[in-house]
This record gives sequence, structure tokens and C-alpha cells, in this order.
Amino acid sequence: MKKYIAIAVVLLVIIIGFFLFHRRESVVETPVGQNTNLSQTLKLPAGWEVVSDSDTVTKLDKTVTSGLKPEVVFQKTTTTDATSPAQYVDRLKAGARSTLSGLVYLTDKRVSKESNYAAFLTGYYFNRGQKISVDQRLYIQGENVDTFTGSFESSLAREVAQVLSSLSMEKIGQ
Repeated sequence: MKKYIAIAVVLLVIIIGFFLFHRRESVVETPVGQNTNLSQTLKLPAGWEVVSDSDTVTKLDKTVTSGLKPEVVFQKTTTTDATSPAQYVDRLKAGARSTLSGLVYLTDKRVSKESNYAAFLTGYYFNRGQKISVDQRLYIQGENVDTFTGSFESSLAREVAQVLSSLSMEKIGQ
């Protein structure tokens, strides 16, 4: 049981790390020009751009003049823990709560069809007095987990939802 929680915590720390340290990576994972193509394919709202893109991790952010820089991250992972998807999502949530003690989940909607499982989570936490909203979508099929996470100020909820939907359609067709 501790092994599962540790894996969930590690995954969450990686995802949350993207959001807390709003730096751009100095190494871009795709050839020059390919990010532009993905940006055009996604039809992103104004100010959004693809920062990095690979088969397993894609990061997008929005240029802002002040406040929290909104980000959306896609991560593809494979783990045997995902073969029990409901328990996997529960452990992921527990790991996130232990990492961010102030994390509050507002919604937890799950859909299971045949061998596909999806979880749609929303919530928020406070970082240095600022409320940060989180929208996370997990698509699980067997041992494969596709995670889409958005971190943003509440006023951008509609924009982030649009970016998440567009990115998930592009990456996995859902």
C-alpha cells in the first residue's frame, strides 16, 4: 500500500512542480517549428503557446503580465497500478492531498466504459496567499494513463477547459 501512495506522490510532485516553478525549460524536446504546428492544430486561445512537446509530455502556457502563469501539462505514463483505475485515482488524490495539505477537491466525476476509465477532477489550493485552481483529466486503459492537468487563476477556467479539451482530442482522441 505504501508503494502505491509513494508512486502517486511522485507523479503528483512532478506535475505540481511544473506549476510551482514557472520556468521554461532550456531544452525544447521537439524540432524547431513543430510546436508552432501543434499550436495551430489546437487552435489555442490568444496568448497560449506550446512550450514543449513530445510523445510523453507536452506543456503549454499563457503569457501574462502579472500573477500566476496558467499552464496545461499532458503526461503519458505506464504503471501496473492503473489496472485498478478507481483505486489508482483514489491513491493519486490521497498523494496530492498529502503533498498539498490545503488541496480541496470540488468535483470528482468518473466514467467507466468497457476497458476505458476516465476521471475528471477539479479543485484548488493556496500558494503564498493566492488561490490556484486545478483541473485534471485522467484517461486510463489497462496500464496506460494519460493525464491532463491545468493550473490557473479561477478567471481563466473556461480558457483552460478549452485548452484541455483541444489537447486531449489531439493527443488521445477524447
